[in-house]
Amino acid sequence: WSDIIVCDYNYVFDPRAHLKRFFQDARGQYAFLIDEAHNLVDRAREMFSAELYKGEILGLKRLTGKTHPDLTKKLDALNKYFIKLGKKVDKEGDGESWVNPELSTDLLALVHNFLKEAEKVLAQGSSLLFWDELIDFYFQALGFERTGELFDEHYTTYAEKQGKEVRFRLFCLDDVDTTKVDRPVEPWCPLRKAFWSLLGAGQWLLMTR
Repeated sequence: WSDIIVCDYNYVFDPRAHLKRFFQDARGQYAFLIDEAHNLVDRAREMFSAELYKGEILGLKRLTGKTHPDLTKKLDALNKYFIKLGKKVDKEGDGESWVNPELSTDLLALVHNFLKEAEKVLAQGSSLLFWDELIDFYFQALGFERTGELFDEHYTTYAEKQGKEVRFRLFCLDDVDTTKVDRPVEPWCPLRKAFWSLLGAGQWLLMTR
């Protein structure tokens, strides 16, 4: 228990990192002082966005190899999907990037399959030779899946290609003037939901520029 918590924006607004004990408890009476509030919109876009890199997928696949064939199979499927994304950048994009307002359910399924298999391997403990690489990519993929669950008209996807590297990003487009006091109308973007959930809990919110 504490009287004051000093923390970064993400511990209040980021769905992957916020302190649930304080910021999702409707019974609490809290006051929030948010400094440099003009930075919140750009930061929030990052909090509610996610990305994956082909290079990280392929690198982890090489580490798992034949010792964990089921996990390697899931990574191989993801890698092949990213190869296809690279081709889309060449054929449907400008050779460097490709934008699509829709999110493929096939990709989300591949990410979900990887996560389930990775959990089985991680349960074996930190003695794995590739533990660090696997746990890092696991949480990155988990964040991607959770962001995918938020995906709606306030999002878009885009792929970027540089050489053999392909980056795929779920990007939160909708920004919000968080200094407004009027409750916005639905549909809310993810940041609006997080922002107004604080006020909806009977809490005070003060901002400084």
